[in-house]
Amino acid sequence: MKEFSRYIIEKTGLNLGEKKLSSLSKIYTTADFMGNNIFKVAKHFVNPETSFFRNMEVSELLRNLIDQKNSRVWFAGCSTGQEVYSTYLMSKKNLDLKLVGTDLNIDAIYHAKEGKYFLYRSKEIEKINVYRKDINLNIYPSENLNSTYVEFKKSLGKIVLFDIHNLVVGPYSLEFDIVICRNVLLHMTENGKAKVLKSLAASVKTGGFLILGDTDPKMTGAEWKRINKGNIVLWQKT
Repeated sequence: MKEFSRYIIEKTGLNLGEKKLSSLSKIYTTADFMGNNIFKVAKHFVNPETSFFRNMEVSELLRNLIDQKNSRVWFAGCSTGQEVYSTYLMSKKNLDLKLVGTDLNIDAIYHAKEGKYFLYRSKEIEKINVYRKDINLNIYPSENLNSTYVEFKKSLGKIVLFDIHNLVVGPYSLEFDIVICRNVLLHMTENGKAKVLKSLAASVKTGGFLILGDTDPKMTGAEWKRINKGNIVLWQKT
C-alpha cells in the first residue's frame, strides 16, 4: 500500500488522502498509472466540476487581456471545457485567437471536445443566451423545461483545442500569451505544486500573463511582476 501510494502521488502530484489511495489500491496496480494509462483512470480521483461563466471577474479579465492583442491561451486543468468556451464567447472573434484546454481526465476532455452540455442553473442559462446568435453555437430548449441544451459546432476547432496532459510532467507548450490555472493547485501536494508551477511558468512567453487561484502560491522569480486586478492577482513575465 505504501509503495502504491508513493507512486501515485509522485505521478499525479495530487494530495489524495489515505482513504482515496486505499480504495484505488483495491482496483488498480502501479502499472495502471504508467504512461498514458494515467489519463484513463484519472476520472476516479479528479473532480470534473465546473460551469459556464463560473467566475465573471476572471472571465472579464481574460476577455480584456485577449482583446488587447491576438492571444494564445492555455487553460491548465480545464475539466469539461466550459470555461474555455465561455472565454471564446466573450472575446472578440479573430482568426489568430487560440484557446487550448488540457486536463488529466480523458473522459472530461472527451466531453469538452464534444462541446455538448445540458444547463440547469438559471443564471448559467441566462448568461449563455446572450450569445445565442454566435455562428458556432446552437441553443435548444430541452424537453425538460427546467434545462437548456447547448452545442458548440465542430467548426470552432480552428480556435478551440482540447487535449490530455499531465501538468506534473512538464509544460504543454512554450508559446502562450496567457496561462490560467485555477482550482487545481489546492488539490496538490507541496512537491506537486512546485512541479506544476514550473511547468506553467515555462509556458508563458515574455510579456505574457499567468493567472492562478486565490489561495495558490506566489510567483517568486525576479522575472515575475505582480499586478492586482480587483480580487484577481495577475503575474506578468518580464
